[in-house]
Amino acid sequence: MKIFTSWERINLDPPGQAPLTTEQKNIRELAEAETNRDLKKPIQQLLCDVHEEVHQTHRSVEENIIHANKRMVSMMARVALSNERYSGVLLKLTWVLVVLTIVLAVMTFFMIKNM
Repeated sequence: MKIFTSWERINLDPPGQAPLTTEQKNIRELAEAETNRDLKKPIQQLLCDVHEEVHQTHRSVEENIIHANKRMVSMMARVALSNERYSGVLLKLTWVLVVLTIVLAVMTFFMIKNM
């Protein structure tokens, strides 16, 4: 999971924009910490978090939906990162197969030639 949580924010604020206020910096730090916590969780736990958010009785229905959406986005990001990771592994294995196929073809050619 370390691969999912070792990221750095890229600052894309337009030039000349006023610096972040203390409140905005605190919100950003909280969001980054929550992102890293969610990315460490297995997908099943994130799904459970969605269900927990929906059933909170101390909040309004709208607030529950907003929080559930936040958890669902975390779950979708976790799935996307996992898919990205495994598609990279699959690509590497495909290249290994290509190389082995070429080696096999060359060896077959030389065997037939030397017969």
